[in-house]
Order: sequence, then C-alpha cells, then structure tokens
Amino acid sequence: MILESTGGTDRAGVCLAAARHASGLGPVAYDDPVDLSEYDIAYTKEDE
Repeated sequence: MILESTGGTDRAGVCLAAARHASGLGPVAYDDPVDLSEYDIAYTKEDE
C-alpha cells in the first residue's frame, strides 16, 4: 500500500503503517494534498 501510494518505501513509513494497522487504525487521510515544498525550501542549502 505504501509503495503504491508514494512510489517508494522506507523504514519509518513501514513502521508507521504497521503500527496504525496493529492498533486498528487505517491510513492517515488528509483533507488537502500534502505540500512538502516548504521543507525543500527550509532544508535546501544554497551555494554562496
């Protein structure tokens, strides 16, 4: 399910999905699409 929705997997994503599944919760659903562009701006190092 993670691979289908994101195109990749990592340890944190799999652990989160497994924990939610084990507790009976479904996947996290957001009202609006997630926009991570602010993180890109904050963590991108500009060459000087």
